[in-house]
Amino acid sequence: MIEPEPTPNVQGAAAAAIPSLVNYEAEQALLAAIIANNEVYAKVSHFLRAEHFADPLLGRVYTAIGELVAEGVRADVIPLNARLGDDEGLAAAGGGKFLVQLAGLVVTVLGAEGYGPAIHDAW
Repeated sequence: MIEPEPTPNVQGAAAAAIPSLVNYEAEQALLAAIIANNEVYAKVSHFLRAEHFADPLLGRVYTAIGELVAEGVRADVIPLNARLGDDEGLAAAGGGKFLVQLAGLVVTVLGAEGYGPAIHDAW
């Protein structure tokens, strides 16, 4: 598992907005599956949004994937790295190396859309 991006230290009402249940492994496995096969994106994009990701960086990766797919560009490591090139969180996590590690976490593509509800439900 790749270490998640730190969540800002918040208190009070803002703390209540932070998901109490998180599933970083499901988030990473889903993104890895989408990077391996962009068709998985279409199976979750109708209900899963970037804000459902507990790790903000993974939410931004998901958004970038959606943008690339909408443009008809294969959303793999190279175009993702180019799209997110100025993302400070990605740079802090290792940049392109982070994306390569993320892509390497693919467990399965078949049925990978099943990770979507786990991410959404934890939100």
